Amino acid sequence: MTEESAGERARWPPYARLRSPRRRSPDVGRTTTFKDLIEARKAHLEQPSGERWQAYREQRAEFVASYGELEDVYWGKDGRSGAAITVGGRGKGVARLHTVTDEATGDAPEIAAAIQDWQILGVRAQLLRGQAALVCMRWVLAGITYLLASVVAHDGSLRPAHSRAVMMRQRTALANANAYYVVNASRRGHVTYFWGMILGAAVNALLAIGILLVLHWFPKWLWEINIDERQEALGLAAVVAGALGSIFSVLLRMSSGRFAVDYEVDAGKLIVLGSFRPFLGAVSGLALYLALQADFLSVKGQNSFFVIAFLAFLAGFSERFARDVFGSAERTALPVAATGAQPPPSSGVSMGPGSDGGVADVGSEQELPGTSSEGDRDGSSSQGERQSEAS
Repeated sequence: MTEESAGERARWPPYARLRSPRRRSPDVGRTTTFKDLIEARKAHLEQPSGERWQAYREQRAEFVASYGELEDVYWGKDGRSGAAITVGGRGKGVARLHTVTDEATGDAPEIAAAIQDWQILGVRAQLLRGQAALVCMRWVLAGITYLLASVVAHDGSLRPAHSRAVMMRQRTALANANAYYVVNASRRGHVTYFWGMILGAAVNALLAIGILLVLHWFPKWLWEINIDERQEALGLAAVVAGALGSIFSVLLRMSSGRFAVDYEVDAGKLIVLGSFRPFLGAVSGLALYLALQADFLSVKGQNSFFVIAFLAFLAGFSERFARDVFGSAERTALPVAATGAQPPPSSGVSMGPGSDGGVADVGSEQELPGTSSEGDRDGSSSQGERQSEAS
């Protein structure tokens, strides 16, 4: 805190120790602002009286009831400016910045612009909670009070050399404060997104169990189709493994600093966005299981519980793996839809002996029914030309 602030606090000892009285009924539609508080204080300092002192106490009580307790406050030496931090009020746990700087910086536009940058950071810092919010807000308050004290000490204007020195120091401090805010806001965004994923996983679990019960009873009753209990278990395992894979992927990227999230989005929206992630992983795992059961993909041990669970986990974990697998299944399934012929067992993803532990490169090119290599295409083209010449 600056020397001016310390001097003003020395002149104002009783008010710092007083507890706020009970809030009186305010005028309808009227809320006491920090500027009102500054003006009431100035009026009492200029002409001390019991009535003005009581007016200040009542306005302070209304201000505290609306915005929370004054965590820290700076009264400008000119009596027309100031800055304060409040915590609580109508927004529980929210730290807010309050400033009155217009009159003090009217003849110093560069200082006014620097104060505005600090004010913008103070507005953004309202997203933070706990100790991080207080640290960031105190940083903002220190920057604003330094600028106000510099202007007031020079009667509202600074010499160019002094102004350049002040602005250079403030640019460095503002950059450091911004970096602190970004780190803590990102962490808060990650935590909020994580709880969204947990909520989504719980909802997906309930949906999966409900769908499993429906598939167990209704097909028998409506269409006399019996779904094997093993198939139900494998399908449920694929759904669970896919959801876990998607959650693990996000956590891994968070820990390595490669997961970006818009931390200034409302917390509710972040939770909703996070809840979609397990759902996408579960759908990817289920789609992979269905592709295996439809023989669009051929995998060594594809009826094994552990193989299906592992591949479904990979489908939820890696979007690239899922794209490659579904692309291979699509290339296999399209000829079936067009001709009605069954695909050969070797089409799609192949995992067999001599494939390095049984796992093939899903992204590699596969030869489809009805297609040929580049050399075969050239040969068939030449043969077609010779036949046309002979005819």
